[in-house]
Amino acid sequence: MLAMAAAAAYVISPVDFIPEAVFLVFGLVDDAVMITWLAGAVLSETTRFLEWEKQRARVVVG
Repeated sequence: MLAMAAAAAYVISPVDFIPEAVFLVFGLVDDAVMITWLAGAVLSETTRFLEWEKQRARVVVG
């Protein structure tokens, strides 16, 4: 969760490792990598949560 929060903060932060104003398209690459990783992490955690919910429902019912 902390890494996901840090990635989101990096993307919305005005401070970049590669600034867009100087490097144009190349400056967007680091943001795109962070957004891609963040989206994958959110999807992965969502899947894990849904599986946990299914397991919990089985234990309560069964």
